[in-house]
Amino acid sequence: QFASKDDLAPMKILDLQPHIDTQKLSWTKPLKNADGTDAADVIFFNIYYKKSTNALSPHIEPGYSTRRITVQEANCVNQVIACEYSVGNIPNLEKQIYSFAVTALDENVNEVSEADVKQMLIS
Repeated sequence: QFASKDDLAPMKILDLQPHIDTQKLSWTKPLKNADGTDAADVIFFNIYYKKSTNALSPHIEPGYSTRRITVQEANCVNQVIACEYSVGNIPNLEKQIYSFAVTALDENVNEVSEADVKQMLIS
């Protein structure tokens, strides 16, 4: 069992991209912690989502639903840093605009409180 030596959250994901044509989200797996040290222990991502039409805050506010996925589910295991996830895997999304945010978590479930929030029309 690999034991992490840090209690630092992985850094904020800065490049979340919604792909309306394929109904996927893509992002780059953070390789650094919030303080700039190496983060080799990212194992989960939280995908936050909610129906949205208003201005977006970089803070994950109450009202978001969460889907926790593994790096395997995001197709970015080991040295692969290009992650993606089909929003079709999230149950009960309606055909309308949603706000999405993604955060990275380490094995101690440390997570930053800010995220790059983007909107996407679910079709």
